[in-house]
Amino acid sequence: MDKQLNFLLNIKLYSLQRSYFNDLTFEQLKEVMFATKWQNGLPEHLYQIAADIEELNFYEVANYFTKHGKQLNYNFNTL
Repeated sequence: MDKQLNFLLNIKLYSLQRSYFNDLTFEQLKEVMFATKWQNGLPEHLYQIAADIEELNFYEVANYFTKHGKQLNYNFNTL
């Protein structure tokens, strides 16, 4: 399942980088997912993992980094 998870995260990463966060990294995105959506562990089924990744939005990522005192550069032209 690691390959599928990485594939889905990379698709979301590209989307977030293109639209909002130019310098968001794969590791940062993974950190956000495990801290917000998967704090009780990774879902058992791939369809739920895919849904969780798809549901992640700009505000959840921004809130996570703001609460943890980390800075990301936003692309304000798309907000």
